[in-house]
Amino acid sequence: MLKKDFVSTYKLSVEKAFYDFLEVEVLPATSIEPALFWEGFSKLIEKFSPVNKKLLEKRSYLQDQINDWHKRQTSKEIDLTNYKKFLYQIGYLVEEKEDFTIQTSGVDPEIGMVSGPQLVVPVTNARYAINAVNARWNSLYDAVYGSDVLGDAPPPGPFSSERGERVISFSKSHLDLLAPLENGSWSKISKIAIQANELALFEKDKQIKLKDFQDKKVLLSVNSNFLKTRITEQYLDIIKSYWLVQNLKIDDIEIIVTKDDESKKHTG
Repeated sequence: MLKKDFVSTYKLSVEKAFYDFLEVEVLPATSIEPALFWEGFSKLIEKFSPVNKKLLEKRSYLQDQINDWHKRQTSKEIDLTNYKKFLYQIGYLVEEKEDFTIQTSGVDPEIGMVSGPQLVVPVTNARYAINAVNARWNSLYDAVYGSDVLGDAPPPGPFSSERGERVISFSKSHLDLLAPLENGSWSKISKIAIQANELALFEKDKQIKLKDFQDKKVLLSVNSNFLKTRITEQYLDIIKSYWLVQNLKIDDIEIIVTKDDESKKHTG
């Protein structure tokens, strides 16, 4: 295993690659000063590490108790009533309490208001982290690869680079239709960034903008940003399904559908 370099900051020891990523790419795009971030993060770790340690110890205790119970039941028929009683005895199950409410502040609307899956995964595993992001915000590449929209189902086994190339080509052509650019094609886009809370697209060093259709547009709420795009009729059901899944109000959304150079207005 390669030896990793670490950077000491406040009371933390941070892997250098991760430290550089935050310092160079993440924090400059926010209003948070690096020193303020590391100081606050250090205090959070110091405050909650003992609490986390106790929780992990309790989890290990409960798991050990459950493992031992099942070992004692080897070759026996499990009595669910006794099993449930045992789980109450060790504190795995607790008596239901009265209804209550929780109020929080400082929660991003993306997490607090928009319905969607939220996976907890170890950040040390890149593949797990990507799957968690895809589960929460959806990945066009992931959806296309795993479906039969290309005309065939994905092959069994490991990742197919040949199918991956087809996925990229299809997806960028799809974006050219749904979110066309003022100049050029999505296939030429080499960088995507967020600048001043706006989507920024680049073809090499040249910034490219999305087309603005003025009144002929539909507003898609994606990750708290608004994307202006014109759609064709065959995509209307897809868009409406997206809003249903996200638990948003379809009736308040005005969609302009273009077909054969004729415009038809759909509401909801």
